Amino acid sequence: MLVAMGQDSSNHFYPLAWVVVDKETKRTWNWFLELLKHSLDLKSGENVTFISDMQKGLLNAVTNVCPQANHRWCVRHIEANWSKNYRSGEFQKLL
Repeated sequence: MLVAMGQDSSNHFYPLAWVVVDKETKRTWNWFLELLKHSLDLKSGENVTFISDMQKGLLNAVTNVCPQANHRWCVRHIEANWSKNYRSGEFQKLL
């Protein structure tokens, strides 16, 4: 499932669009983001920020579809990857 969420000025989150696909691929992400871009009139993505979980197909699609958009990493996924890679020792204490 591919999902686009939005956040308003009161910090409430709302689903903007979603679709069920057979697989997360560059093709499906490009298709989804092209539809989102058209529906929301995102133009080249200026003043838009995408937050993702480091999914490679999504990264390429954001760059292709909205080249002016900002991109950030989801903190929950950064923490999960850090914990997985550094299960013990000094690096785990830094988390």
